[in-house]
Amino acid sequence: MRIDTPIIAAVVLGSAISISGAQAPPDRAARQATLIAASGGNKALGKPIFEKICSNCHKFGTMGKEIGPDLSTIAATRKRPEIIESILFPSKIIADQYQPVLIQTKDGDIVSGLVIKENARAVTLVTSDHPEKPIEVLKSQIQARKKSAVSAMPEGLADTYTNEQVLGLIAFLLAGPGGI
Repeated sequence: MRIDTPIIAAVVLGSAISISGAQAPPDRAARQATLIAASGGNKALGKPIFEKICSNCHKFGTMGKEIGPDLSTIAATRKRPEIIESILFPSKIIADQYQPVLIQTKDGDIVSGLVIKENARAVTLVTSDHPEKPIEVLKSQIQARKKSAVSAMPEGLADTYTNEQVLGLIAFLLAGPGGI
C-alpha cells in the first residue's frame, strides 16, 4: 500500500518539507479559547457528528469501533478543556497504546498506522484510511520503522463544523452513552 502523503514521507525519511500553495490552517488556538469560554452545548447536535466522524475509530457505548480510545467513560477521566484540546490538537498528547508507527518498506512504500498484532514474521497495522482492513507488512520487507509524532486522528476534523456543533459533540460525550 502506498501512502502519498508528503508529511508522512518526510517524517519517515527525516527530511524537512515545504508545502507551497497550502492554505493557512485555521486559528485553532483562538477557537480553543472560544470553545473553553463557551458554556453548554446541544448534545442532539453532537450525536450525528460522533456517528459520522468519531465512530469510525472510537467506541462510545454500543456505537463505534475499537481502534482509538474508548470514549464511553471520557466524562469521568477528562475535563471539558482537555476534550476540546484533544479534538482540535489530536497530536499534542498521544497515549502510548495509540502511538502510530511509520514503516518504510524496501519497495519504498510508506505505511502509517497502529500496530494491532506483531510476531516474528510480520507487523499488522490498522490505518485511519481503511480502519476496517488491517495491513500486514512482512518484517523481511521493512527498511525503516519509527514511532510517529502525528496522531492517527487527523488534524482538522472539527474544522468544517461550527462552534455550536463542536459544543454539541462535547455535550454529547460528557453526557455519556446513557445520556443519549
